[in-house]
Amino acid sequence: MLLIVQTAVPNRIQLALGEKSISATLDEEVGFHQSEVLLKLTEKFLRQARCTWQDVRGIIVALGPGGSFTALRLGVVMANTLAWSLKIPNVGVTGEKKTLQQLWEAGRKHLEASSRPVILQPHYGQPPSITKPKKK
Repeated sequence: MLLIVQTAVPNRIQLALGEKSISATLDEEVGFHQSEVLLKLTEKFLRQARCTWQDVRGIIVALGPGGSFTALRLGVVMANTLAWSLKIPNVGVTGEKKTLQQLWEAGRKHLEASSRPVILQPHYGQPPSITKPKKK
């Protein structure tokens, strides 16, 4: 099974699983709670699809731009960590507002040519809007 992770859509987590085509999807409104629910939601999604982590043989992740800085980073970090720990290949797909199907089509081709995990980095599309602490 290939796992697709999309966190570049504002306030949402989107996941998909499939072999030759997408066979299961999840699209969850999570507000600003991506960091609290991403891994739990992914585990629940796998269970509902009757899959385990060992069934996942590759990961496709949206690299952005889009969504919040933190959510995008979390999706990419989770994909990198899972790929490394499961010893499976991972690929990233850039571009705004990619659907799960678009991620599948773009990522699957590259994933088939890859045999090991790589370190992916998010593409924010602009500098992060992080401010310096105010002086007291």
